[in-house]
Amino acid sequence: MLPILNIKYNPIAKQMDRNKIRSIYLGGLQTWQNIDKMIQVVYDTVINNEAGKYEFNFFIPQSNLEGFIDKYSLKLHNINANASTLSRDEVIPFLKECHIGFVLRDDIIVNRVACPTNWLNI
Repeated sequence: MLPILNIKYNPIAKQMDRNKIRSIYLGGLQTWQNIDKMIQVVYDTVINNEAGKYEFNFFIPQSNLEGFIDKYSLKLHNINANASTLSRDEVIPFLKECHIGFVLRDDIIVNRVACPTNWLNI
C-alpha cells in the first residue's frame, strides 16, 4: 500500500527493535473488527512462543477504552498487552515503530472485495 499522507519517512533514521516483534491494532470495537477473535489469536501467540518475543498494542477510541479494558483486562494482563488511545498526532510516529498491523476479518464476500478506508491512510 502507498501512504496518501505527505509525511517524509527515512527508514534508516530509526531502527526497529529486532528482538521483539511489535504489533498494533488501531481502531474501533465494531462487531466486524472481530476483537474477541483477535484477542484470542494474540493470547495463543503469546502462550505458544518465547516469552517477551512480542509486544501487542491495542489503541481504541477514548470513548470505548474503559469498556474494552473492563471486558478484556484478564487476557490483556496475561499477554502483557498495552490498551490505550492515541491522539491523531501520535498515530503515524507509533505506526513507524511497529512491525505488524493487525486486522482480522471474517471470510465473507464483502470482506474479499472491500478495503477499509483507513488502510489507505497508512
